[in-house]
Amino acid sequence: MIDDVLLRRIATEERVPLGIIEKDFAISCVLLVISKSKLKDHLIFKGGTAIKKIHYPEARFSEDMDFTVRSISEEDVISPLKEIISETRIESISFEKAYEERFSQTGISLRSPS
Repeated sequence: MIDDVLLRRIATEERVPLGIIEKDFAISCVLLVISKSKLKDHLIFKGGTAIKKIHYPEARFSEDMDFTVRSISEEDVISPLKEIISETRIESISFEKAYEERFSQTGISLRSPS
């Protein structure tokens, strides 16, 4: 697992504040857990973070995850998603209540606090 020393080194090398690197790493961890869950078949990853993570790693850092929900109700997404977020553990990064949910007709957006 990545520790504080490595995160600090990455922040220094990238010339990006440590908090941004921590959030980016946390997003990567949550995405990994989602990819191994039953939600992977129902969430379409989109938005700025998806563009950075999939197509343009050199793009600006983004602090949220946007998904379109497909073939499942919001209720069937929210509980497992909260469980994924609360059960994801990373040294020095707390996920407890570290999200904001916004629902629309097209999907869900998760954002970590600033």
